[in-house]
Amino acid sequence: GSGVGAPVGSPVGAEVGVFVGSVVGVSVGLLVGSTVGALVGPLVGSLVGASVGTLVGSGVGALVGPGVGALVGPLVGSGVGAPVGASLGSEVGALVGILVGSGVGAPVGSPVGAGVGIFVGSVVGASVGLLVGP
Repeated sequence: GSGVGAPVGSPVGAEVGVFVGSVVGVSVGLLVGSTVGALVGPLVGSLVGASVGTLVGSGVGALVGPGVGALVGPLVGSGVGAPVGASLGSEVGALVGILVGSGVGAPVGSPVGAGVGIFVGSVVGASVGLLVGP
């Protein structure tokens, strides 16, 4: 009995360990991956969106401001054009920034999250498998 038990038990335990480890690893990996993706995506998106928004906003403000100033008149225009242009520019910039940010966030967050999830899942899965197997 004891001569048979060890050779049979060891490979069976190893198979069970690998199976349990992979199941646990995948579950943990998906959880961690989606969490990391959800955190990283919006962060990257907001950073990129803010940069693009600021750039676009200042450009729009610089274009619109002098035109508004010229419409109001030479004396008052410079005092009016700059604030109106800056305000409109920041509004347009914010809108563009949000659109760009949301477009960038998801594609970046998803693969980063998946990569982290797969790594964490494989580490956890291997650890659980080794623990359960014997």
